[in-house]
Amino acid sequence: ITSGVTTNEFTTLGLARAAVTAPVGGDYTAPTTLGGTFSQIIRKTFTATGNATGKGAGVFDSTTVAGSILYIEDNFASDAVMVNNDTLTVTCTITN
Repeated sequence: ITSGVTTNEFTTLGLARAAVTAPVGGDYTAPTTLGGTFSQIIRKTFTATGNATGKGAGVFDSTTVAGSILYIEDNFASDAVMVNNDTLTVTCTITN
């Protein structure tokens, strides 16, 4: 595992790393048995502050680039072409 910026990571235009709002209520499914399956849904809405094309998203352990660890990364099915004030909501479901 390496730390730092991913290739072509946005750090401007409203698409930089940001903390998600603490999940609440139905966003977490607890395991029903010891060692059972759990799932956690996290989501973040970004607002573009200029023209940008989002190609994917990632989940890191920190909003600070230096020394952070990338846990999940994936490309979008199609590019998210955005202009100023467009919003993009990224949702990740984490399951053991």
